[in-house]
Amino acid sequence: MIISFVISLFPIVNNSLLGLISTDRSLVDLFRLHRVGLATEFWRLRLPAAAPYIIAGLKISAGLSVIGAIVGEFIIGASGSEGGLGVKIIFAQARLQTDLLFSLVAAATTLGFFFFSVVSWVGHLFLRTWHESASD
Repeated sequence: MIISFVISLFPIVNNSLLGLISTDRSLVDLFRLHRVGLATEFWRLRLPAAAPYIIAGLKISAGLSVIGAIVGEFIIGASGSEGGLGVKIIFAQARLQTDLLFSLVAAATTLGFFFFSVVSWVGHLFLRTWHESASD
């Protein structure tokens, strides 16, 4: 879980910071002209402007979380065939069970697409009323 978390964290942090610093300069100047506090500027201007970037980072991380979990199982391993997809992939590869190996890879791919689709759907619900990237 730690490896999956570490792999998934960086796209979220990178996109969030990019969104926060990409706020329209004229709006920032307007807020500063009206002497709005930094906390209010963050909550009312920078965070809403960064929301599409944050959701994009979450979409990337949704797929990477599956990859991170499988890689974590490759590195850590588990005893017997009681592990998850990563351990089952290792056992199928060692036993030359190609059909099982491809079905496990297909299952991991489907899981990654499912997570990506759920995050995309939630992001669309969140952004659809006010941001042009999610307008119908």
